[in-house]
Amino acid sequence: MPARIVFLLSLWFVPAVGSANGIDFKDTSCSVYLSKIEALSKSNMPSVALILTWMYGYASGVSGGSTFEDAQFQAFAQALDAFCRRNPGEMVLAGARIAFPSKTAGR
Repeated sequence: MPARIVFLLSLWFVPAVGSANGIDFKDTSCSVYLSKIEALSKSNMPSVALILTWMYGYASGVSGGSTFEDAQFQAFAQALDAFCRRNPGEMVLAGARIAFPSKTAGR
């Protein structure tokens, strides 16, 4: 089984991220997002991957995308990180929309 498939299947078994109520990204600033990601990266990398995958799916969905491309995902994750570091007071979902490569990508 290819490593990517094993990784994606393992995400189904990742414990819930955040509090019992989950994470409401609608009200999450970039600074809060980065601090959560940095804390999780020390103890729970699968949860970091899950959050980034969710963010990519959100950005793809609001942009009208319908495909997952590994290279595009990597570029998105880097662009979102850079955006949030430059704009800690902005909402992370705004950053996700900006970080997504283009409005027609993935169609």
